[in-house]
Amino acid sequence: MPKRIRWILLVLFFVGIGVLQCGRGFLRERGGEILDETMHLSAIRSAAERAGVDPLLVYSVVFVESRFRKEAQSHKGAAGLMQLMPTTAREVAARHKIDLSEQGIEDRDQNLLLGALYLRELLDDFGGDTILALAAYNGGPTAVRRWIEEEGETATIDSFPKRETRRYVEEVLKTRERLERWRRAWRKRNL
Repeated sequence: MPKRIRWILLVLFFVGIGVLQCGRGFLRERGGEILDETMHLSAIRSAAERAGVDPLLVYSVVFVESRFRKEAQSHKGAAGLMQLMPTTAREVAARHKIDLSEQGIEDRDQNLLLGALYLRELLDDFGGDTILALAAYNGGPTAVRRWIEEEGETATIDSFPKRETRRYVEEVLKTRERLERWRRAWRKRNL
């Protein structure tokens, strides 16, 4: 499928979310606000900036983890837009001196901030290597460190033992790449 058609389908998908959740007339009146509310654009950008992480990377993680569903729950217990495990969220909150609200990781803004801070920590732990940080976000930092020890400098994401993590990293990076191309095209047209 040509790239232009994929982009058109991606944009239509996002618009479709807004239509399904808010109705057509309402979308015409408040389209930008609806997309922001539906996809949590402002909240994601705010959390990413507070954590010092590229907003497109956080946005891509949210898309892959929860497809923008703030009520998402995994069978392993991860919750919210960034699919944080409760223990991880508590640890990140403690390290950054953040008081968890009563809702905890189910609170959208706290979930996004804690997830973005955790991603920042992983980027720092793995020397700014986005692939390793994403693999650690999905498969756990201990598993990634073990894999690096076993594989050494020849380690590539294709040799990571968990297929789920390989696919996850690939999907996040592809999503981020698409968003970056879209952002560049948008800037080009609006300059």
